[in-house]
Amino acid sequence: MKTLLERLKPEYLELLEADAEKFPYLYQSVKSELSQNEFWTELTTRVSNQICVISKVDFGIIELDSLFIKE
Repeated sequence: MKTLLERLKPEYLELLEADAEKFPYLYQSVKSELSQNEFWTELTTRVSNQICVISKVDFGIIELDSLFIKE
């Protein structure tokens, strides 16, 4: 099974990458956690919220689920 980082939709990966220089710690923590997990339910609340903020979507279960490509 692919990791969340591999399944993150391209438009949201682009937004994450765009913040890499401006917010290196945020970028590294989100990227690290996405690359270590296969299900969004395994993410910490902090990273779940951060990826929603980066992706410009409301913080919620449905919105978080919609960020990833389904297998």
